[in-house]
Amino acid sequence: MFKTTNSDIDFDALAQHVRHRAATGRRVRAVPPMPAQAEPVVQPTAEPAPPTWRDHVRRWPVVGRLLVYTLRGVRAARAPGLSPRERLRALPFVGAAGAWLAAVATLPRWRRHLHQQDARLAQELSALRASHAEQLAVLRATQVDLMRELAATRIALRAMQADTNAPARTPGAPTRVSS
Repeated sequence: MFKTTNSDIDFDALAQHVRHRAATGRRVRAVPPMPAQAEPVVQPTAEPAPPTWRDHVRRWPVVGRLLVYTLRGVRAARAPGLSPRERLRALPFVGAAGAWLAAVATLPRWRRHLHQQDARLAQELSALRASHAEQLAVLRATQVDLMRELAATRIALRAMQADTNAPARTPGAPTRVSS
């Protein structure tokens, strides 16, 4: 912002704003004395520094990333307070190879554990299916019984309605049966 090419800065207004913020801010601080006329900040014009070896290496797509990975791992392995195992795992290529070998070495144990878990779950599933089949058979038998009782209740209801709605019968008159 404060460059020689930026001619839009009003230094008087900026100084007044800084004094106001310092005086009305949350913390009460002593305002450093400011000159009456603020002078623009002039940046010295220096030529760019010549590129270092790191700048050259960063331009190489694979080698640069590989070196950064290696240096970060070595720095992590040198950190204080790490156990020897943690230091070994922090080494760039050795740690990754060790993690891969540990995964391959524990693979049979994991497979055995997963097969046991799979067999246990299959057994639980078959037990649940058997109990559900028994419950379904009981429910179907209950449904059949309820349907029979409903049919008997409908017949009894129709008979009772026929008796209450029938006209007074004369003795010896034929009866009419409704179905």
